[in-house]
Amino acid sequence: MSKMSSKESKAVLKEVREAIKNEKFNDAIEKCQALLQDEPKNYMVYLLLGAAYQSSSKDQAAKYLRKAVEFSPAAPTVALQGLANCAPLSELPKIYEQLLDLVPEKYNFYFEKLYTTGISNRSVAEKCFSIFKRELKRNDQNEDRLKLVAKYLAQLWLLFDFEVVEEDEATYKRALEELIADPKLEHHLSAYKRYLKLLYKQEDYANCIKYACEVTEMYHDDIYAYEWICKIYCEHRNVAITCLSEFSKPIEHYVDILLQLNSNASLGLLIRAIKLWEQQQFVTARDLLYRVRVLQPKYTVALELLARVEMVIGAWSLALPIWCDTGKENTIEYAVCLSHVSNDEVLLRKVVGVFNQQTYKRYQELYVR
Repeated sequence: MSKMSSKESKAVLKEVREAIKNEKFNDAIEKCQALLQDEPKNYMVYLLLGAAYQSSSKDQAAKYLRKAVEFSPAAPTVALQGLANCAPLSELPKIYEQLLDLVPEKYNFYFEKLYTTGISNRSVAEKCFSIFKRELKRNDQNEDRLKLVAKYLAQLWLLFDFEVVEEDEATYKRALEELIADPKLEHHLSAYKRYLKLLYKQEDYANCIKYACEVTEMYHDDIYAYEWICKIYCEHRNVAITCLSEFSKPIEHYVDILLQLNSNASLGLLIRAIKLWEQQQFVTARDLLYRVRVLQPKYTVALELLARVEMVIGAWSLALPIWCDTGKENTIEYAVCLSHVSNDEVLLRKVVGVFNQQTYKRYQELYVR
């Protein structure tokens, strides 16, 4: 059989298109296979074969559309769009990434496709996640596009609990910020929780307590934000007091709600003990601090306050092992306690040796009653 002329080939392609339009797919496939005998690298034939197989065999459709992408004389946009309808799930992230480059004005559509593809399983999610990360780091995008990328990225980060490596921390923070900015989005509260944890890790205590206060206004019955407010108050009191002064509610407001939500919330109990300490109600403070110790036996802030309470009360033998639990055997507080429970002068000098006598006397005066 002689090779078709260009004119004959175009006529057959026209017949193929008409057959596909009329859903005569077998006829279209036969004509395409005949054309491939003469033109094994004909992009249009592979494209039409992909279209003809879409309703009967996704595997065959994908096979021929991959060939169309391979032999495309220009940007393979149409072939990739067809391939997106029949390729296996694992291939879709790469296809959508290519389409984002070819038709950037349709970023809304393809970002959504990437996200819905990604939530199907973890292995596919990892591919979509990497694409969104790369997109967010690009500099040639408009702000609306960046915001949308960040929202989808944050949701995948939360859904699959992907690791946050140090080099991605800024990207992670930006993604969370876009998600918490829109309370209508799914995972909004989860994003806030992650954001508070990140701010604390970055030692941005002022913003941590600020955003935690915001969370309590939106999610009144969720305990998480109240705990962060109380934690920062316990560990960085000056920062907390300054920040809370900008709000209309004192720390007691957050403590009361925290303890209503969980009567055994150790941080709420600790702040009540701190307030009792400030009011010199040492015995009542001590009772609360022992409750806290049961709940959080290794929390240094609570242990140090408990040791100081025992020293003020004069229970030196009780304070001494608590200072040991904090790992502060080389402090003047430990030395003061030791001076009251031990007659071993060699041991005492060894512990107190780094301090001058005036400092030692000052602590004796402070704690001896």
